Amino acid sequence: MRFYRSFNFDYERKWHKSSKEESWEDVTQGWYPFVRVNIDPEVTAVIGANEAGKTQLLNAIESAVTGTNLDPSDFCRYSVFFSVQTDEIRSPEFGATFTTETDEELDLLQSIVPSFETGAQFTLFHPGAAAAFLVTSANPGPVPLEAEQLTALLDSFPRIFKLDTHLAMPDTMSIAELAGRAPNALHSRRKRAGLFNSVASSVWSTAEEFGTNLFPAWRAAVAENLTEAEERRREQFELGRKLLVDVARIDPSSFARLEAAIDGEREGEIEGLVGAMNVAIAENLNFHRWWRQDSNFDIQVKARERELALVIRDRTKASYSFDERSQGLRYFLSYFVQLTAHRASVDRSEIMLLDEPDAFLSSLGQQDLLRVIQDYATPETGAALNQVIYVTHSPFLIDRNAGQRIRVLDKGAEDEGTRIIRDATQNHYEPLRTSLGTTIAETAFIGGKNLFVEGLADQVLIAGVSNHLSRESDKALGLDLNDVTIVASGSASSLPYMVFLARGRGGTLPPCVAVLDGDAEGKRAASELRQKLSKKRRLLDDDFIIEFDEWASAAPIKVESEVAPKEIEDLIPLGLVVDAAREYARAFEGLDDLALSKLTADAIRAALARAKGSMWDALATSYSKAYKGAHIDKVGFAREVLDALSRRPKTDQERLEIEGNFTTLLAFLGEALENAERAENTHRNQNRLARVIAGFERDHPDGVLKKRARALLRELELALDDSDNSDHVRVDLVAMRRTFDLDGNLTGSLPNFAEFTAALRELEVSQRTHGQENAHSTVRARTD
Repeated sequence: MRFYRSFNFDYERKWHKSSKEESWEDVTQGWYPFVRVNIDPEVTAVIGANEAGKTQLLNAIESAVTGTNLDPSDFCRYSVFFSVQTDEIRSPEFGATFTTETDEELDLLQSIVPSFETGAQFTLFHPGAAAAFLVTSANPGPVPLEAEQLTALLDSFPRIFKLDTHLAMPDTMSIAELAGRAPNALHSRRKRAGLFNSVASSVWSTAEEFGTNLFPAWRAAVAENLTEAEERRREQFELGRKLLVDVARIDPSSFARLEAAIDGEREGEIEGLVGAMNVAIAENLNFHRWWRQDSNFDIQVKARERELALVIRDRTKASYSFDERSQGLRYFLSYFVQLTAHRASVDRSEIMLLDEPDAFLSSLGQQDLLRVIQDYATPETGAALNQVIYVTHSPFLIDRNAGQRIRVLDKGAEDEGTRIIRDATQNHYEPLRTSLGTTIAETAFIGGKNLFVEGLADQVLIAGVSNHLSRESDKALGLDLNDVTIVASGSASSLPYMVFLARGRGGTLPPCVAVLDGDAEGKRAASELRQKLSKKRRLLDDDFIIEFDEWASAAPIKVESEVAPKEIEDLIPLGLVVDAAREYARAFEGLDDLALSKLTADAIRAALARAKGSMWDALATSYSKAYKGAHIDKVGFAREVLDALSRRPKTDQERLEIEGNFTTLLAFLGEALENAERAENTHRNQNRLARVIAGFERDHPDGVLKKRARALLRELELALDDSDNSDHVRVDLVAMRRTFDLDGNLTGSLPNFAEFTAALRELEVSQRTHGQENAHSTVRARTD
């Protein structure tokens, strides 16, 4: 886009020495490059300070995809081309790049550009008031389009869907309107009560007196009121109707029956109809799966005179209106209903735009919304893939597993306009600090599970390599950083106190795992953790205190023969260590290539013996010797390791080694964190087979990812006790993993979902009947 509101043109590209115009660009009046925003194939998070142009970007995307709203009133006010003179008034210019995915799309493009190849990209430009044109890699010059061709292209594009992030669920809805009748002027209980009170509070002696006094009150009550409040009420009513009719699948005739039952004072029928409606809501909404803050509640309707009231029923069986509960639940349900109802009527890919959906949600609610957004982009059920682009001010609505999805906008000085900050997540999520007022690392203790490490370098390496593995592999190899908070304690001696802050002061205790180096200081901290008690309970069980050297001695990792692994830096291959250290020296010491070459792999390898097998100690000594007493910082080195890793080709041997080492470590840590979470849940309330299966069926009625199915079988195994009755279930679980191929590649959805759920039910029945048979056998044995 260019010349659109705050997006003037890409001034950085214009003045960059190596930049030059494209063959299709019109430079007759000078070169003014388009501002380019790379959109992620799945989800894009747009970050920026106030007035940085975030909402304008959403509008620009809509214009680029649909070819609409090319309005001169949106032309950039500080562009040199802004004018009111005849023949000089211009409109903003937009372009959008697409990739063909279907044979129909390919045929359409080849009918316009015969040389267009399968899977190639093309860009459609809308140059203001001028005619639209096409640019392809096969034909880099502008390709003019006939009206029919442009219409066909626009019709083939994904549809734009805007979620209303300022629309809340209604408290009440008119039953008559739900039944399909036109809105009644007396739809409001408040209006009806006021009119009735006018009648009941006075005594009139004649009809004329009655009419004279009552008519003004009646006229005021029934007068059509097309205010903003009334328009919003109608929008909220339509949202509530979608919940009941489109999502819960309640037939509109049921509301007419309910209205007739209320008029006839048939209380039994009223109760039966309302009860059936609540069953339909519970069966079809599946809200508990997504709102994880409180699973012990139900969303129900209750008959209130001429309205249906939406209420929340909690574990005490008490009912509350939305006004009596948090705004977060009310708005989250609104988003969920809008999306669920919309998806039911769509049979093609879409681009969903959300403008600051975090405004009414807590940090946990935003994390829940992230999961809803991801499921919309890549549905577990195998439905059409979509793209999501959302604007946010909140660090909690950023997917910490996918930093590559973040786009940061910055308002330039004077006429420069909005610019896109490149590589916004490379330096510890800077410049997000400016845009959000915080850093991702400062949100400790927010995640569902906490991984305590000694220092910031450990945090950077674990999070960075985890993101790298998630980004580069089609398998789920990294930690889920939206659910796991990596807490840097500062030192080994500080780590026990940090764990005490999280788990030593009562209340609901978060699941925690601690990772300590295998040096003397780490051993002392591990010993202290094992001795710490909180209310006669260990702060951490032994399984959740991980000493790095003990893990490494049993793990299938590959390190230099001279290395004795005691800390995370020992997992880095020597060649990567040298590359990262040299780049650190280039940045902080200002050395040239000749000076940098003084640090060698041979020097570090020779120092390993004196450093007792410690890669870091050997590097620090060699670095100081090579660069005249210079000091290398662990955190800076860790960042350079991540950069060096990203530069290596996928087939590079050292890249494969570090990926293999960290895959092994992260898998171990991930399993330890899951076990810590299960142990905490078991301590609070004992989970059993039937409950786990019921919860799974409620959360996944239509389909499931293979990764989640594998996790379910692991949950079932951990839910079993050590009795003989559970042994055959363990055998059945192993058979299920083999039958449904859950020990191999866990990418994608489970193809035979119906058979999987049937096997789960058989598992539950088998355990129950087997237990009964064993009980009978025991009785017979005792009788004998």
